[in-house]
Amino acid sequence: MTASEYDTAHGIGARPAGATSQLLPWLRELVRNTLELPEEEPVDDKTLVGLGMVSLQTVALQYQILADLGLDITVDDLLGDRDIAALARLLGERAAAHAVTETAEAVRI
Repeated sequence: MTASEYDTAHGIGARPAGATSQLLPWLRELVRNTLELPEEEPVDDKTLVGLGMVSLQTVALQYQILADLGLDITVDDLLGDRDIAALARLLGERAAAHAVTETAEAVRI
């Protein structure tokens, strides 16, 4: 399922490209490295399951996302029906929400 098909199926309208455009290249490289795919392998419109990811690789990817972005994403989110572009959007949205929460907590101090 492509990112736009996922959004349509879940009643999500058009979104700004900002979060995706910033995280998509990073996630694309991380997925390729984790799965040992060639650099030219197209991944944006494929799910992790469709790319052949297995559970141990999923956990490695999950921890790399946590280490790099400070975001805890579930295995269900990773292995669901989102393609790589949709996962990048999800991570962007969660990163933005995380930043807002951190800022709000800092202001309360």
